[in-house]
Amino acid sequence: MNSAKILMSIYVALLFFVLSPGVLVALPPGGSRTTQLITHALILGLVWALTHKAVWKVVGGKTKCSSCSCGGQGAPEEVMGANIERYENSKFEGMVGGR
Repeated sequence: MNSAKILMSIYVALLFFVLSPGVLVALPPGGSRTTQLITHALILGLVWALTHKAVWKVVGGKTKCSSCSCGGQGAPEEVMGANIERYENSKFEGMVGGR
């Protein structure tokens, strides 16, 4: 596991802890435990959705692929589309040909 993934794991663990009911605040005040848990789960999801890409860039995560033949350079959309089309056609030929 690379350091960016480790740092992201630490970030989400800290985010989970800080946004747990009763750590900083319990929302809604006076609500049942279940209501507070659901509210804090929604807040965690919202904060994660709004911040995870920025945090990933800050911790040094790669924004382009590194496991394919492009060597991390990213592929143009038309190349990716052609590859998807070839893949879909090969699946269809496999079904028709009885492989």
